[in-house]
Amino acid sequence: MTADERQVLRSASLLDAFDLDLATQAAGLAHQAAARRLVERPLVTEDPHAIWPHHLHGAIRTALRGADDHTEDHWTPADGPALTADTPLPRLPSTSVVPAPSAREPG
Repeated sequence: MTADERQVLRSASLLDAFDLDLATQAAGLAHQAAARRLVERPLVTEDPHAIWPHHLHGAIRTALRGADDHTEDHWTPADGPALTADTPLPRLPSTSVVPAPSAREPG
């Protein structure tokens, strides 16, 4: 994996589910290329009918958040308590799709 793909993967591990825009923004990247490559990998599942269609298995998310790796771009304890494997993460608020208001009829 490239460094950008690893950044997207780590950022996605903090989310219950995500789309390409959310994963890209969470990783702090300007372009979706790394997120697109990541969602094509077998460790990401997809529900095309969901608002947030991509998902990492909980075991993968926990392993990534708690990994003690020695790569140059790994997280450190200073990155915050939300990155530890035993800290529960807040759920994303449920999103309701609200239809755009229709044009007013002359009255």
